[in-house]
Amino acid sequence: MFWLADGEAWGVHLLRGEANMRERVAAQMAAYWESLRAGRPAPQRSEIDPRQIEGLLPYTLVLEWRPDGPVRIRLAGAHVTGLMGMELRGMPLESILEPEARATLAAEVAELFARPALLDADLLSEGRGRLPMRARMALFPLTSDRGEMTRALGCIAAEGVVGLPPRRFTIERLRLRPVGTLAAPMPHAAPAGLAEEASAFVPAPAARHLRLVKG
Repeated sequence: MFWLADGEAWGVHLLRGEANMRERVAAQMAAYWESLRAGRPAPQRSEIDPRQIEGLLPYTLVLEWRPDGPVRIRLAGAHVTGLMGMELRGMPLESILEPEARATLAAEVAELFARPALLDADLLSEGRGRLPMRARMALFPLTSDRGEMTRALGCIAAEGVVGLPPRRFTIERLRLRPVGTLAAPMPHAAPAGLAEEASAFVPAPAARHLRLVKG
């Protein structure tokens, strides 16, 4: 089982067939992250292999935290960029929320990196003449190749009619849970995965989505 949601492990909902799409995406991402963690506080960013989460790529986020600024989106899947109707690379994570909810998310995400911890949030987008849309966001800490807790793997899955983007959300419920750790050595080498060189945040001139390229 994975970490708890609504008083039960996500795995219980999946076995019962009760999970909706939002829960399934979050549970599958949690299982993948846990399989990479292997008892450590967090897996390395470069250990992520897109081929192993092909079905989750449209919902996937990769985040970067720096002490001199907000947590920023490094990569975003097509489902996430479709909700916002824009390229998200280099933008603060809080930009997906309505202004009144941003400070709450920023404070909790800072705790995710400091503890480390897991973040799970139920989101709601409504108003402006559009039908309500609910989303689930889950964030999982990662370490950089230098061993620093400055990265995160995440997902956002929404159900409903997008309508006219951007679809920004308020927070219905947010849970932050410390990561349980076991003594386990860090790997001496990591596969290429989603590794990337550190660089300044410069918005891309054209939309770029996280996707699996087969060759």
